[in-house]
Amino acid sequence: MVIPRGKRAGRRRPGGWLIGSILAVLALAAAAWGAWTYVIPHSVDVPRVTGLSMAAATARIQDADLTVSLAPGDYSLQVPEGHVLRIQPATGATVRTGTKVTLTPSLGPPLVPVPDLVGKTIPEARDLLRKAHFTLGKRTPRFSDRFPQGRVIAQSEPGAGTAPQGSAIDVVVSKGPTPQPVPKVIGKSEEQARSMLTAWVVKKEGAYSDSVPRGQVVAQDPDPRTRVQPGQAVTIVVSLGPKFFDVPNFVGMKKNAAIAAIQALGLRAQWYPVPGSNGDTVVSQLPEGGTRVRAGSTVTIYVA
Repeated sequence: MVIPRGKRAGRRRPGGWLIGSILAVLALAAAAWGAWTYVIPHSVDVPRVTGLSMAAATARIQDADLTVSLAPGDYSLQVPEGHVLRIQPATGATVRTGTKVTLTPSLGPPLVPVPDLVGKTIPEARDLLRKAHFTLGKRTPRFSDRFPQGRVIAQSEPGAGTAPQGSAIDVVVSKGPTPQPVPKVIGKSEEQARSMLTAWVVKKEGAYSDSVPRGQVVAQDPDPRTRVQPGQAVTIVVSLGPKFFDVPNFVGMKKNAAIAAIQALGLRAQWYPVPGSNGDTVVSQLPEGGTRVRAGSTVTIYVA
């Protein structure tokens, strides 16, 4: 009797062994990668971040698989405030990934006392600032009734306060007194005009006038109500009287009174005694009274 052949039990599909081999290799690779990443320690060089802003430095440290720690800030004349002043470990040092890197931020220049500049001239203020390790900043002009022209009225940082070393201190500089309106002095006597212009320097000029009596102001510069700084010049033009006029009669007057009257008219006076007399009364004159003369002419009187 012939017994029939049966089917083989558990027969594998072709290629099954290859898939198994690949999966085994992948498993070994994953294990190796995990070991490399999480078990075997790695090293990295500390990147250069000195001088960078704290945000930029933090990002660069973290990109290098390092952690960031902040130290208290310190003053610096070279590194701007908010930027990295120092780093620990030092730049370029080889450390393990995850190592803590400490950043010291710059606080900017140190604070130093500010000198008092109020009342000082610009050269004096500049010298004081230089000695205190500051510079002179912007100068703003302003009128001041308290401080003379060219003196410091105010400063951006108060005296006896503090400011960053090397910073610029702005000042306000006096332009002198506030301009005031000039009063009208036309028609006033010279004496009255001067009393009204005491805040200014009065300059006098003379001019002949047929309509304005001698000694009165006929014009002024600048015009009335013009604003002029006290201490500046105001010019008044004083009448010399008419250029031609009739000379008065001085006969019968005393010598000294006649001389004063002649000079008051803008004329020159000469006098001579009559030979053989010792009196002081005017007995004659040249030119005679009523003669038309020019301002500045000479009048001669004879006394007896």
